[in-house]
Amino acid sequence: MTSIEIKLGDWVRLNELGASRSPKIKVRTGVVVAFSGNRSGGASLGILFDGNKRPTTLHRSYVERGGEGQMKLWRWLQNAVAPTGPPVFLVGVIAFLVSVLVSIYMRSR
Repeated sequence: MTSIEIKLGDWVRLNELGASRSPKIKVRTGVVVAFSGNRSGGASLGILFDGNKRPTTLHRSYVERGGEGQMKLWRWLQNAVAPTGPPVFLVGVIAFLVSVLVSIYMRSR
């Protein structure tokens, strides 16, 4: 069995072994958010599957690295939201703008 190098923030997907051993997992792609044991050498990974609120722990032999384009998108989203200012403010502004647009649309009907 070949061990692949996986880092925090890498986009991964379940491989055939992982899908057969974990049939209840419906979403097959996610992001590595934790390692067990010693840093990147741990046997288990914490994977935050798309749409889930909490990570799922899986053995590293159950996953393979996803597409490079997906990882770039994920890293861009992390950098867009995380480094400056509270994202709560941004969400509030977007919600306000959407509500204004919906009210304008509803009046025009």
